[in-house]
Amino acid sequence: MPRPSPVLLAPQYSSIILGGYERAIGTARAAHPAVDIRIARAWHDTDEWIECLHELVAGALARLPAGRRDTIPVIFTAHSLPRAVVDRDPGYIDQLRWTAESVAHRAGLDASRWQFAYQSAGHTPEPWLTPDVKDLLPGLRAANHSDVLVVPVQFLADHLEILYDIDVAAAEEAERAGITLHRIEMPNTSPLLISALEAVVKRELDVHVQGGGAPLRERRHLGAEPERGRSAGLGES
Repeated sequence: MPRPSPVLLAPQYSSIILGGYERAIGTARAAHPAVDIRIARAWHDTDEWIECLHELVAGALARLPAGRRDTIPVIFTAHSLPRAVVDRDPGYIDQLRWTAESVAHRAGLDASRWQFAYQSAGHTPEPWLTPDVKDLLPGLRAANHSDVLVVPVQFLADHLEILYDIDVAAAEEAERAGITLHRIEMPNTSPLLISALEAVVKRELDVHVQGGGAPLRERRHLGAEPERGRSAGLGES
């Protein structure tokens, strides 16, 4: 019987986001030690996922007037986390960097044309990762941009962080700044996303057949190291 390998629907690993799933699976393993179940590794660098995002970016640009699609600034986003969590476990930022840089490169975006920001920070006293996407909008308007394209690289579907945090809160902030916010369509049930998930499953099955694979708690950062040198900067403050 193939070893069960749950695929978590977040390409990049963070203990605060995905730790609950790990604990639940750890409890199940303790109750059924004969079943070797391990969470699939982070899949932020899966080629099919990068291509999925690239196609969504290309589609969003194609819907813009010809005079804007080659100049519109792009902001890649992901869920913010408490700064202290990432200080203990910086792999989350590394994986976000890989995904954003890879999509920007494939889309032919010049490094000066795109930025990275966070969104959906919690309302708690401790510092969270910045910059927030809303904080970048006035600067874009000051640079004479009238539009911006937002590209979430961590979320897969239309949900609260997309439909409210971007489509309402960020869009309202953009309107106040005098800029029009555009967003890629989310993958949802896109065949490209299904292909990406299929690739992750096949990868995990190959690991099972080969008899390898790291223990559950060591499988979070096993993608290739992120590429360097193309990014306009990934906010980490």
